[in-house]
Amino acid sequence: MCLAIAVMFANEGNKQGGIYDYFYKNQEKMLESLEPSLDDDFESSDEVAIVIACAASCGMATSPTIIFLDNFFTSYYHLIMQHTPKDKQQEVKRIAKEAMKKREYISKCSKEFTSSAGIQMCSHDYIGAAYEYGIQELSKYVSIHNPKLLDSIFLQYVNEVTNIRVEYDRAELLDKLYIDNIIDETGKLIIKVDSLGIFEYYSKNEAKMGELEPSFNCAKAIDGVEEYICFSASAGMAATPALMFIDNLFTSYYKVIIQHTATPQKDNIRAIAKKAMKQRDSNFKNVVCSAEMSSAYCQILHNDSIFEAYSLGIRELSQFLAKTNPALLHSIFSNHTEQILQNGISEQMLDSLYMDNIINETGRLIVRVDSDDKTE
Repeated sequence: MCLAIAVMFANEGNKQGGIYDYFYKNQEKMLESLEPSLDDDFESSDEVAIVIACAASCGMATSPTIIFLDNFFTSYYHLIMQHTPKDKQQEVKRIAKEAMKKREYISKCSKEFTSSAGIQMCSHDYIGAAYEYGIQELSKYVSIHNPKLLDSIFLQYVNEVTNIRVEYDRAELLDKLYIDNIIDETGKLIIKVDSLGIFEYYSKNEAKMGELEPSFNCAKAIDGVEEYICFSASAGMAATPALMFIDNLFTSYYKVIIQHTATPQKDNIRAIAKKAMKQRDSNFKNVVCSAEMSSAYCQILHNDSIFEAYSLGIRELSQFLAKTNPALLHSIFSNHTEQILQNGISEQMLDSLYMDNIINETGRLIVRVDSDDKTE
C-alpha cells in the first residue's frame, strides 16, 4: 500500500498553478498559517493528531496533502450536515465517523517500516486513504439524498469526487478544485451553496464576527481611522462588518493588479492606492458630529466616510485596469465589471460578489495572489 506514496510525493512539487504550486511558492507563510481542522466530532488518537498537524513541516517526508484533505473532508461534512434534515443527520455522522476511524490504521506502519521516513510516508498514506474513503462515501450518500447539492458544490468534478479512491489521484483533484475556486489554499470548501449574502452570513454566524480582521494588523493600528475600522464590526449602535470587508477587498485587489502590471506602470497603481488611503483618512477626520446627533448617527457618518473612500479607490483602480488590462479586470469581476466601473462598491455589490464566489467571507478576492507588494 505505502509503495505508491513515494511517487505521489515526488510529483507534488511539479504542480503548476494549483494548490501545491501555491503552497510551495508561499511555503514560509503557509507553514505559519496552514492548520488542520481536527474536528471535535471525530475522535482521534494523539498519534493521528500529531501526524496530521505535523505533516507539512516535520520529518523527512513532509507534505501538506493530509492537511488539505482534513480541511476538505471536515468542511464538506459540515456543509452536508447544514443541508441535511435533522432526522437524517445521524447517518451522515455515522459515515464520517466510520471513515475517521480508519486513520488509526497508522499503528500498522511501525510494523511495516523501520525508517522514520518510511513510517511517516506510510502514516500519511493511511490517513489520506481514510479521508478519501470518507469523501467518497459522503458523496455517495449525497448523490442519493440531495444530488442537487452535490452538483452545486463540485460542478464538473462530481464523478471524480465520488470515485476518488478508485480512479483519481488525490493531489491532481485537489489542484483542480483549487484552480476552479471550489477549495481555498488550505483545502476548505469555499462554494456558496446556501446563497447567503456576506452580511447575512455573519448575521447567522455571529460567533465568527469576532474572528473578522481587516488587511492590516490591528495590534499595530495607531491612527484614528485604522483603530476605528478594527472595532467597527463590534462597537457601537451602528456596528457593521462592511468596513473590514471593503478594506480586505481593496487591499487584495490592489495586490492582484500589482502582480499583473508591468513595472513601468506600477507607480501609477501605487499612486491611486495612496490617494484612496489619504482620502479615507481625510474623510474620517472631516466628519463633524454635533451635540444634537445621536451616537449611532455619528457612527454612521464615520462608516460612510470610510466606505466611500475605499469604493472610490476600487473604482479608480478598475478604471485604470480597464485601459491597461481589460481582460484581467473582467476575469476578476466578471458580469459585475461595468457596474463597478461606474459606481464602485456598495454593500449590495459586496453581497453579490460573495454569492458569486468572487470574494470570500472576509471580503478578500478569491484570486491567487503570490505578490507581497504593499501600498506604502
